[in-house]
Amino acid sequence: MSFTSKPSNLIEIYLTQPSLTRASIRRALRFVLIGAFFLMFLLRVISLDSDAYPRLSWSSALITDEGFYIHNARNLVLFGVERTDDFNNILIMPVLHWLQVAVFKIFGVGAIQARSISVGLSLISLFLFFDLMHRAFRWRVAFASTVFLGLDHIYLLYNRMALMDTPACASLISVLYALVRGVEILNMPKSTITKKREYAALGWLFASGLLCTLTYTMRGLMAILSPCIMISLYVGLKGMGRGFFLRYTAFLVGLASGIAIYSLLWLQPHHAEIAKFNAYYINRLLMPHTLNRLGFNLLEGGFNYARGMGPYLLRHSAITFCLSLLGVFWFLARFSMSFEPLRKLTFWTRNDIPEPEPDFEPAFDISGKKRGGRLFDVLSPNYQPLEHLEPKPSPDWVDFR
Repeated sequence: MSFTSKPSNLIEIYLTQPSLTRASIRRALRFVLIGAFFLMFLLRVISLDSDAYPRLSWSSALITDEGFYIHNARNLVLFGVERTDDFNNILIMPVLHWLQVAVFKIFGVGAIQARSISVGLSLISLFLFFDLMHRAFRWRVAFASTVFLGLDHIYLLYNRMALMDTPACASLISVLYALVRGVEILNMPKSTITKKREYAALGWLFASGLLCTLTYTMRGLMAILSPCIMISLYVGLKGMGRGFFLRYTAFLVGLASGIAIYSLLWLQPHHAEIAKFNAYYINRLLMPHTLNRLGFNLLEGGFNYARGMGPYLLRHSAITFCLSLLGVFWFLARFSMSFEPLRKLTFWTRNDIPEPEPDFEPAFDISGKKRGGRLFDVLSPNYQPLEHLEPKPSPDWVDFR
């Protein structure tokens, strides 16, 4: 490839200039990345004692929950006892409770100290997220995805609050990190995978299952994401061929071990209290008792402007939400093209159109590259039927396909 005119953008400069220029661009991008992380840090620590953003939730619980979910840790540090009334947040977040106790004993009791836990965990999780994305998709995807996550309006504002959401998200990112580390080893050339590396991969998969339980101890609602992790890991490992059973078993053993540890050390001793706690939240607040109520909840929760998830994400996280929808549509389109019955109902293939002879070139395909499908060709302004193929004037025709 050669350019007859002066390069007009960074991509052309990167492709055409010597390695010194490429090194300069890489160095500049590193400074951009460092600046982005510094901005993420500043936005999380500036005015940490300010009130919560009122439009972050339609419920007034956003204002009160920060006090509720440091209740037992504050009681223990100030009064020497955890339980002073019937509300005991320790029952549903034991690991986070002891982390709060440690911070309060070292730095004192206060809103800033409680919020600093979320700030610290969010910054650590962003570095982990960048590293796992870099290992899986290289630096460009890692940089873009980390910027989208770290500067996302919802995620940023929740990172400044003393709630369960940020620690649970940090634990979930650690689950993904362990999965990527394990799969990264398994994706190496087979000749380089020694017994030691195989055991290391199994250890990472075991740790990811164990961390799933840790995520649940941070926030119980994260349990609904466990099937997503299990299914995606199953599909990924299944495509690797031999060794699938052992590798997937390592993850399941880690998950089962975490559940067993949590059940023996925490759930069983506090079963009666936790059951009473859950009965109120699940039976009274979450579960619909009629089909009409279920339909109403689905419509309200999905599309209502004040309380619906869709309008909420469009208001607070429009770019990320729209990109996620595009990703879903892209996946469905890829699936429809790979599913034979659906392929026959679409215009996305040109298998029934004969390929032109090398001495001819379709006028609607002047670049010599194969277009996406018949529908694209028909809509193209340069489209001509196949019977109007024009002879290529130059004999040195090149097939770019």
